[in-house]
Amino acid sequence: MLSDLVICDYYEIENNHKAIQKAIKKFDNNIKINYMLSNASPWNKLIKTSIFKENNIKFLENYIYEDLATMPILAEYANNIIYVEEPLYNYIIRAGSTMRQKSYNKKLESIFVALEHLENEFKKRNLYFKYKDELEYIYIEHLLYAASRTFFIL
Repeated sequence: MLSDLVICDYYEIENNHKAIQKAIKKFDNNIKINYMLSNASPWNKLIKTSIFKENNIKFLENYIYEDLATMPILAEYANNIIYVEEPLYNYIIRAGSTMRQKSYNKKLESIFVALEHLENEFKKRNLYFKYKDELEYIYIEHLLYAASRTFFIL
């Protein structure tokens, strides 16, 4: 079966500890919704180039969280999403990386730009009301949970 988008599980490796991570969380019976609400990183995905080209989808430049600002949009344009429940990628966590810093870094404020960009893309593509609940979840997950951990633990 041909697929527009293939996602695989991955190993998360930190300090010689290796753990299997599920790439897709089950929120719904719809794979597109599950994809949209799961890990937005592109590194454990194979994506048809034509999806980007034919739909004028581009990564947000000069900001971190560029994957969050872009990857959920692909769900609408992927006709067939396949989830491979096998870890086929090694994600190595490095101490001191931008996303794992122990002190404040202004770059982390890019989350606000990324989420605004994502919302604007959904509006521009007339997808906002179709995926309003999913966008709300993404905001809650990344602003109230992930970003608060980042900003308040520092």
